[in-house]
Amino acid sequence: MDKFILSVLNKKDKLKMTTLYQVLIGRRTSSIICYAFFYDLLPYFGSFPKLRDETWQKECQQLENKRKLTIDSQGYISVVASAIKQEDYYAFLPANVNFYRFGKLDGVGWRLVQFLIQRLTSVPTDENQWLENGSFYIHEVEKLIATSESIDVKDELFKELYAAFQSFPRSEANLLARTITGNMHIGETFYQVLNQDASEVEQKLIQANATHLFYQYFLKKNDLLFYQLLKDWYRMGLNQSLLVTRAYFLKGASLAEIAAKRNLKESTIRDHVIEWAVNDPNFPFDYFDFSLLKEQMDASPLPVWQQTYNEVNQRKAIDFLLFRLYQIQRKREHGITA
Repeated sequence: MDKFILSVLNKKDKLKMTTLYQVLIGRRTSSIICYAFFYDLLPYFGSFPKLRDETWQKECQQLENKRKLTIDSQGYISVVASAIKQEDYYAFLPANVNFYRFGKLDGVGWRLVQFLIQRLTSVPTDENQWLENGSFYIHEVEKLIATSESIDVKDELFKELYAAFQSFPRSEANLLARTITGNMHIGETFYQVLNQDASEVEQKLIQANATHLFYQYFLKKNDLLFYQLLKDWYRMGLNQSLLVTRAYFLKGASLAEIAAKRNLKESTIRDHVIEWAVNDPNFPFDYFDFSLLKEQMDASPLPVWQQTYNEVNQRKAIDFLLFRLYQIQRKREHGITA
């Protein structure tokens, strides 16, 4: 965990220790999601849902004792510059992980892919049983096969898989390929494939880097069969209540009208809109008037997304939703890095 913490803090001035913890365990509030988005931590949102607070505090304290990070009186932590140059410092933040989007149901997605490939390429025997017997997996696989009768599903999926693996780095392609079960071949588990000398945290990130790369690749190719297999799974990973709010909003309903129709607090609907803006690069920002906020916030030496609502609101009363959406818009314009 210490290498991961130092890697996250690297190139960042300072982060609130308690808030970073909430990001890592995936506390799904609009404020924590926005914090992760503004500080380029969204790929690691919910990456360690079982991390205990006392363990987190202990890890940070140990790093401070080793003079690798500092913790100030307000609870902000930052990496010590000299720690980055030390030989035992290993910055490991894989480029393809996205726990915020895929982490919640990661295992389900890859098992679905594994089952489809086995279903099409082998016949179960006493020694080689189907990987899955759950109704969800069987239903999704059989549905894809039934709706693709006009084509050679096995051949098309092979072409798609081959093209995907050819585009992936060799390490990720090999890792995924070794876990696939097919005719005359029993796939290994990730536990068997991963380097046993690596820490548990590093193994988790290496595995996620490969599977998340696969999901991202096919999420952008909705004309392919693997996307059709995964499309319901992709939707399962989203905030379902948010999707209902979004549908009402796109039909022209106001936040107050949506709250009344759904019997929810208007603040809940507001949070849905904020999370939608974080999720969707095509969010309709043009629907909102940010002219007042531009006058107040653009003149500040701080980036718009690092300003606080209380400070801005003290100068002139502003709407919180507009404030947050303007921050998200400006952050997107500035660019998002991992």
